Amino acid sequence: MNQILTNLNSKTHKISADTIYLTLANLNYLDNLGISALIPTSQQNRKNSNNLPENLFAIDYFVFDEYKNVFNCPENQELTLDGAYPAPREKGGGNKIKLVYSNYEACKKCKYKEKCYKKNHRTITRYIHEVTYKTERLMSSEEGIKEYKLHSKTVEAHNGTFKRIYHYDSIPITGLKRVQNLMFAIVASYNLIRLFNLIKEKNRYLHSVISLIKFISLT
Repeated sequence: MNQILTNLNSKTHKISADTIYLTLANLNYLDNLGISALIPTSQQNRKNSNNLPENLFAIDYFVFDEYKNVFNCPENQELTLDGAYPAPREKGGGNKIKLVYSNYEACKKCKYKEKCYKKNHRTITRYIHEVTYKTERLMSSEEGIKEYKLHSKTVEAHNGTFKRIYHYDSIPITGLKRVQNLMFAIVASYNLIRLFNLIKEKNRYLHSVISLIKFISLT
């Protein structure tokens, strides 16, 4: 992210990333810069990609009611908040709060209890922090979902090109500096090809797009 800000020489307001980057350290870093994080949770990612589990009692099918602060199970029973507990501190991040939801009586009477849980009753656990909650809400909105879908076109498409055409992942190079130099060379050549194609497609002269070169990867 520091390198991106240096390259662009301007501040961005939003950044999109895969679920693996959804850490408290990363979210705090972006929040301090005033940058909104378009990073879905694992459940949001499965829902948005239409890759929900076959098990109808997986956590994906428990719907959180933000207004009532309860989870509605597939049998329309409410799992209410049992308690809030300190969670282990994340590396490089901070402390989250562990929230546990359950409904012991409803679980004991449920005809699907053998499919839903193995011991005593079903519980749902949430680990929250102010910045993670803000990101989760953004990724639950239509705006957040719509903008994140651009991720596959503006980010992942280039990674696919680097892998399939430039074979960056199979070149036998070790060491951070050497790998960085390799990627700089690949990206530079890729951007020059894109620049040439844009000039050709738009029927423009080279000097008319020189000022856009630093933004070429975003067009």
